[in-house]
Amino acid sequence: NIEVAKNLVRNGRTKIVEEIEVPCQTLRNLFDDHVTGEVDFLNIDIEGQDRVALESLDFHTLPEKYWPKWISLENAMPLSNTLKMEAVEFVQNIGYKIYCVLPHVVILKSPKIRET
Repeated sequence: NIEVAKNLVRNGRTKIVEEIEVPCQTLRNLFDDHVTGEVDFLNIDIEGQDRVALESLDFHTLPEKYWPKWISLENAMPLSNTLKMEAVEFVQNIGYKIYCVLPHVVILKSPKIRET
């Protein structure tokens, strides 16, 4: 994200030496092209674009058998911000539940996993 990069430069944490354009794919395209069975764990850490990536999966049309059982998202600091993260709110709205909050990640459990 260019805004994240510009912020880091403004704060003196880095400098931009080169800009390159990288082709991107949506998660849905990756799933459609490569997923042939259940997805046990999906880890997303893309510097503030987690919700955009999750939205691209289009859960409403994704067959339930391909819904990840567990989703790991990069955490917002301080930890009290975790529940306010757009990506966390997004997956909670489709039924995922927060399972564990760690210093750098939050792990959410699929609504398809039964309590034991």
